Amino acid sequence: MLDRVALPTDRALQANRSADPGAARFAKDGLYIRRGASFDLIVPDDWHDRLTINWGSPGKPTHHLRVPGCRPTGTINPVNEKDAWLVYAGGYTVSEPACVALAVKAGQSEQTVRIGVGAACPGQAPPPPPA
Repeated sequence: MLDRVALPTDRALQANRSADPGAARFAKDGLYIRRGASFDLIVPDDWHDRLTINWGSPGKPTHHLRVPGCRPTGTINPVNEKDAWLVYAGGYTVSEPACVALAVKAGQSEQTVRIGVGAACPGQAPPPPPA
């Protein structure tokens, strides 16, 4: 998206409940960021009661994640100065499986992407079966 961040658009993510049957579902997904890129990931207002996102260490649930383009820290893999892309642990939390909306904003450019979290979006492969 906007040549800054890679998001899962081909296949829906598996979203699992915790031990509490009434709990929200979490879909783990690494956030791939182009080295030095700055952008915002924004949960649209009409999704605030159904979706939070979080990446990093520690990842805190949010509706707006700002990536400032600074030196990488807390990545999943050791950082090599030649790596074009960096990856951070985290994911999406939903109240129920859904095809969610997420806005990517960089400068004056903005793009909305649909991500299947426990349920496929139109044109996406379904989530993998539970392990």
